[in-house]
Amino acid sequence: GDVPAEHQRLAEGTGRSRRRRRRGRGGGKRLKESALHVFAAEDLQGIFSTDSMRAVLDYKWRMYGKRIYLQQISLFMVFMVCFAVYTNYLAQINAADSLYDVYLNNEQGYTQGIAMMALFLALVLLNSVYAALELMQLASEKFGYFSSVWNVVDLSAHSLVFAVVGLHLTHSEDQFVVAALAAPLLCFKVLGFLRGFLSTGPFIRMIIRIVVDTRLFFMILFVVLVGFANAFYLVYQRQSVEWISLGAALLSSYRMMFGDVDTSVFSDETEMFPRSAEQTAFTLLFVLFFLIVVVILMNLLIAILSDTYTRVQENADNEWRLEQAKIIAEIETYFLGRRGRGHFPRWVQVLVPSSGEWFEKSVPTIA
Repeated sequence: GDVPAEHQRLAEGTGRSRRRRRRGRGGGKRLKESALHVFAAEDLQGIFSTDSMRAVLDYKWRMYGKRIYLQQISLFMVFMVCFAVYTNYLAQINAADSLYDVYLNNEQGYTQGIAMMALFLALVLLNSVYAALELMQLASEKFGYFSSVWNVVDLSAHSLVFAVVGLHLTHSEDQFVVAALAAPLLCFKVLGFLRGFLSTGPFIRMIIRIVVDTRLFFMILFVVLVGFANAFYLVYQRQSVEWISLGAALLSSYRMMFGDVDTSVFSDETEMFPRSAEQTAFTLLFVLFFLIVVVILMNLLIAILSDTYTRVQENADNEWRLEQAKIIAEIETYFLGRRGRGHFPRWVQVLVPSSGEWFEKSVPTIA
């Protein structure tokens, strides 16, 4: 019978990948040429709606993907606990204290100092492992590594953790500032791990889509905010510390966008403006600001978010399958190694319901 075109392309692509694997050298290179890795790298979510690709994903996830993924999550949660306890311990001590005073001669007791030292060493060791994995991936993918937002988050987070450790060893008070920057990035990495589960994966995918779809909108919003902030600064700079500089004016304009407005400036009895012309200009700018930013741009943002939510929700299962495929591809490339040779069968047999459209087109009906 006739086989749908996407099934033919899948079979042809898999056949070419198999021939390349026989000719190629090196496990990582052969894996990157496989059909699953190509589809995941190109974000071809439509292909994962086919029964054959879903069967491949389910097979690999059941055989080794879920087990290794849960191990990764468990290890990272240990790392998160080490980081949280360690940084909160640092917040309670004097940054200028020597390492001897911090760990061996602290006021909390010798035992707690030894425990914190062990926690510090565990944090450095685990962070070194994660940083090495990111550098391996960077060396393998080169500039393509930065095309994934999760790679950027991972590399930035573990770099900041190393910075916290270095600043702690040099008794710098900036260690708390850097630790404050690293904490949300590590939490974002936890969100990255939630991609692998059906209950949370579509929501994480939706967040990514929203960030991508709103990038141009926020660029336009920033330009408009800068323009109004500059105008408010020129009119209002001598009357309030909130507008004393262009940076302060930009922050105050951002707060105005959410309704944080000092309404006393519109009173006729106010002495905020020495001249009526300045008050008239401020009132006119205020009306234009709310009309353009709050009414038009904010409603446009709501429309963009609603459209993105609808599109992702309609393809929630395919979106999650794409994320699952990327996770499996990463596991096969960097964690499975030679142990996975028995996990790649030559054929995967798929049974489809007899009432399915593909079956009716492929198998002739017996009268």
